[in-house]
Amino acid sequence: MIPTNFVVPSEAFGEAMYSALGEPLARARAGSRVLADQVGKTHAPAMRSLVDALEHSERALRDLVEFVRSGEMQVVRRRADLKPLCERVIDSAERRYEPTRAVELEAHAPVVGDWDTDAIAGLVARLLGVLLDDVRDGGAVGVRLRALDETVRLDVWSDWTVSAHVPWASAPEPVRLAAGLVGGGARGLALHLASLAARAHGGRMDVTNVEREGTIFRVTLPRYTTLDRR
Repeated sequence: MIPTNFVVPSEAFGEAMYSALGEPLARARAGSRVLADQVGKTHAPAMRSLVDALEHSERALRDLVEFVRSGEMQVVRRRADLKPLCERVIDSAERRYEPTRAVELEAHAPVVGDWDTDAIAGLVARLLGVLLDDVRDGGAVGVRLRALDETVRLDVWSDWTVSAHVPWASAPEPVRLAAGLVGGGARGLALHLASLAARAHGGRMDVTNVEREGTIFRVTLPRYTTLDRR
């Protein structure tokens, strides 16, 4: 009999979660990729959507396990351009949500820096998901990238305000806001994980949600670590 005061260590719980869910997801994703390469053009979009969904689930589980283990998100950086990364995330979001208008991408030049590309892809996907879950017919949604010398500004925006049960204002700490967003739930968790990814990169996430002006999730990240910039 397990005593009533028994507490599973967070590291052991995280390992158990990943063993129970992560490994089957990884096997399903690998098998789906093989099938996606073999099916004809007629079924290719459906298979691609399945692979995207499995990759999204695996990434979300990894982030959750890391958070359970340490309360923070760990990142492994490498030199990369955020523009093609955002293009892939947008393509996946359009297939999944089928918005009435294409998701816009504004990035006039390469946005190169030191990122954990999986973590940043998850961040962008989650913020787009929060907006597209609440999409208005004909509403515009998009991603803007602006590279400065030492930082990059990544905006995920819509021209409508996201529904919420609590009043919104400019919020420098979206983790606190997430608890009240639509009663918490999946969208609150998505905002929480996106904020953790920004913080793990030494950056921050802010949000404005203003009637008749729309919603902007603004993520500001340092571009480089101590890696050589060449």
